Amino acid sequence: MKPFPRSGAVLALAFLPILLFAFGCGQACSPGHRPTITLMSYNVHNLFDARDSGQEYPEFSVRTGRWNEAKYKARLEALAQVVRAACESTKGPDILCLVEVENQAILEEARKGVLASSAYIASALVPAPGQAVNCGILSRFPIRELNAHGLKAGARGGRYILEASLETGSGTLVVFVNHWKSRIEGPEATEGERREAAALLADRMAAIIAADPGAEVLACGDFNEGPDDYERMGRAWPTAFMPVAEAGKAVDNNNCIYIAGSPGEAGLLPWGRPVLYSPWEGSDAWSYVNKGERERLDGFLIGPGLLDGKGLAFTGFHTLGADFLLDSKGFPLAYSPTRGSGYSDHLPLILELAILADGP
Repeated sequence: MKPFPRSGAVLALAFLPILLFAFGCGQACSPGHRPTITLMSYNVHNLFDARDSGQEYPEFSVRTGRWNEAKYKARLEALAQVVRAACESTKGPDILCLVEVENQAILEEARKGVLASSAYIASALVPAPGQAVNCGILSRFPIRELNAHGLKAGARGGRYILEASLETGSGTLVVFVNHWKSRIEGPEATEGERREAAALLADRMAAIIAADPGAEVLACGDFNEGPDDYERMGRAWPTAFMPVAEAGKAVDNNNCIYIAGSPGEAGLLPWGRPVLYSPWEGSDAWSYVNKGERERLDGFLIGPGLLDGKGLAFTGFHTLGADFLLDSKGFPLAYSPTRGSGYSDHLPLILELAILADGP
């Protein structure tokens, strides 16, 4: 796999082959004749280990006594509870795409410990310089290739977008895990960095789809942006996600991901930009609450190869709104390091892919 051409955005590409923790393929890593593959995308809300690295947030410092081994172990148990609740019959989804994890050692400790019965055989995480938390993957399928794509906003390095090629037994599924710039300084003030991330992701996905229109590819994670934000913001500025109806109209229309209004619109535009389908379309669900307002900052973006009725095919999507994840208002029960309780300020999202071995 070769680096792709940069777009007009201010981007720097980190395209790095990474050593993986991957293990021998036996029963656990083969889907056999199971009819579906399930993925979970989940911002786990600042999952730090019990060792000071100098990168952790102050409330997770062991040296100051604000964080300790017991709280860390309890967080791993809480993560395992969420994973098992997402797919009770198989003790968890086949692929976990996790956001806000400090390092790969945490993934490995969970995989071998609290998630041992879930039979994940591989984990992957690439730490981005200067970032306290990162994106990671746990999988029941071998990770055959892993790359990290980075961007720079001015002089400051940004978060990596993680790209993993998974061998599912029904072909290769390419998954991008994202954690884009937050909106804490305001949606408009931070939109530029999210558009840079969108341009980077669009470039890479376009290259894959152009090389193979049937490629099975998707993106997920915490985008800090909803697929309908352009409309929600009153069309006041170009957003990182733009409706496909706006293609060719925006001034700098390469610095975004175009969102299909229906699965049939997914594909490549004449000038090579990808159009991806968001399963939030037609749903009234949500994943995050900001000042009492329900938002869809997390999500999946589905490429045309998962919508063509061949190989793997998108069949379902929902949020995991188990009672234990919600507070008395029905909002996500965020983790509090002071109390040592809670789960996350985001809800997990579940995606289902059918295995159509014989085509449509």
